[in-house]
Amino acid sequence: MLWESKLAETAAEELIENVPLPFYEQRATLVLQSHDVVAEKIRLIDDVTEGVQNTALAPGSLIDEQYELIEIIGRGGMTIVYVARDTYQDSDNEVAIKILNPRFEEKTPELVSMFEYSIRMNKMLTTDRFPEYRDSGVHAGYEYVVNEYIRGANLEHILYNYPNAIPLDFIKDIGIQLCYAIQDLSLAGMVHRDIKPSNVMLTNKGEIKLLDFDLIVFQEHYGEYESNELLSSGTATYMSPEQCSHEIKSGNEDREDEMIEEDDEEPSIDSRSDIYNLGATLYQLATKRPPFRYLKRKPMLQAHMIEAPAPLTEIPKPLSQIIMKALEKDPENRFQSAAEMRRALENLGH
Repeated sequence: MLWESKLAETAAEELIENVPLPFYEQRATLVLQSHDVVAEKIRLIDDVTEGVQNTALAPGSLIDEQYELIEIIGRGGMTIVYVARDTYQDSDNEVAIKILNPRFEEKTPELVSMFEYSIRMNKMLTTDRFPEYRDSGVHAGYEYVVNEYIRGANLEHILYNYPNAIPLDFIKDIGIQLCYAIQDLSLAGMVHRDIKPSNVMLTNKGEIKLLDFDLIVFQEHYGEYESNELLSSGTATYMSPEQCSHEIKSGNEDREDEMIEEDDEEPSIDSRSDIYNLGATLYQLATKRPPFRYLKRKPMLQAHMIEAPAPLTEIPKPLSQIIMKALEKDPENRFQSAAEMRRALENLGH
């Protein structure tokens, strides 16, 4: 049973208590800084709401006569996320609704297909480590999906608002829970491709939910998506070397001839790529900084492929070794499954 440790449970409660209002509730554009280095720019509610105030998607609107939109709580690459009220339910009636972003002036069939594909992934992932699927449909020409509304804070909020070093038991337990989530994905033949702090929600019960189905693909079908810029992308700060290689070779980023030769064997994308994403996430939890720090995408991709991250001197060697093994450039040198990595984390301190 996860979260058996009272220390870990207390650490989670302390972390949640120290997290202020989510960033999207601040009406400003923030530049988050960690160790005096710009880590990420987040566009907040003024930018997110552009293009929806005078549409059927403005807060207060009713979706299909059932879901009342309350407020915008986030935005992805192609979607906007609202908290809404299910008017058919008397209690526990808050839900999260993800809607295809109306700022896409022309909804191409490809874009709609991608959104429908992410809904399909959502429906298939039924374990409690993922948001529960509730409903989907089309309203005023906009596709939408309804999920359970998760109360808590994501790991990105915790990282940039918790004043002290993240407790080691907390890092270990987050790693174990995410290994279980990767196992669920792997058993379904899926690769998430975008595991990162902002996609990991920590509930008030200390459990994690892995969010965002937009980039999930079936491992055996990965080659079909290489030429699609949106589907072949990820978040550069956390992408595995094989993800970076696919992006560069598919033409979504300028090439570096000295870095990739034309006849290089193309690495496969499987659950070991998600393990690398997890390693990058745990590295950041341990240090308050990502493995590599570049403002532009191209140098970041190159770093994942050819640079070694700085040694983890802030944490005990056994945990450091696990994280660094997850960050190996060659998938063959990483943990070969999430179960293997989970066992290594569980055995820490034994």
